[in-house]
Amino acid sequence: TIYSGTVAAATEGYLLGIPSIAVSLANHNAQHFATAARVVAELVQRIQTRAPT
Repeated sequence: TIYSGTVAAATEGYLLGIPSIAVSLANHNAQHFATAARVVAELVQRIQTRAPT
């Protein structure tokens, strides 16, 4: 299997015990970056509220 550098970095982080997430976009439209940032921020917030303490 071939992974992007983004996924490879998140995978390495996971293997080292570092909580990791990978996000990639298909194009470089600024609007898409803003949308991705909002979605990822919401995802991280949801994950953090469910994480064991």
